[in-house]
Amino acid sequence: MEPVKVTTESPSSASRLPLTLPDEIWVTLSPASQQAHVSAQKILDVFPPSGRLSLIDAAQTAGLSLEELAGGVHVLGNKSLVSIEQGDSGPFLRLVAIPDEHVKVIGPDGRPRWIFVARPLDPPDRNPSELN
Repeated sequence: MEPVKVTTESPSSASRLPLTLPDEIWVTLSPASQQAHVSAQKILDVFPPSGRLSLIDAAQTAGLSLEELAGGVHVLGNKSLVSIEQGDSGPFLRLVAIPDEHVKVIGPDGRPRWIFVARPLDPPDRNPSELN
């Protein structure tokens, strides 16, 4: 398998950016961070319906080296999309949420900021009085 080529330019319009990243954020990422996001998307793309995937299966099914797997898992963990749990046959990933979108907001200082929105697979049980 050929390694993924990562550049500071966004992929062609025919393909989507990983984890719903907008072009405006993508072009600011370092090549290493872009690679980690691409790896994270590849991992998400191979999750079975059970929402559980061993680390070994994730690497093999997504076609990632151990270094790429580690980068992808790091991104997914930082975005609270997966949790890492210990199973009988070793560590596995549990899918917690699916990336939905990035929302751009302009702060009081006039600087743009991005809010990452992910849809939880198991919505939290909240009393309606606690919601906005």
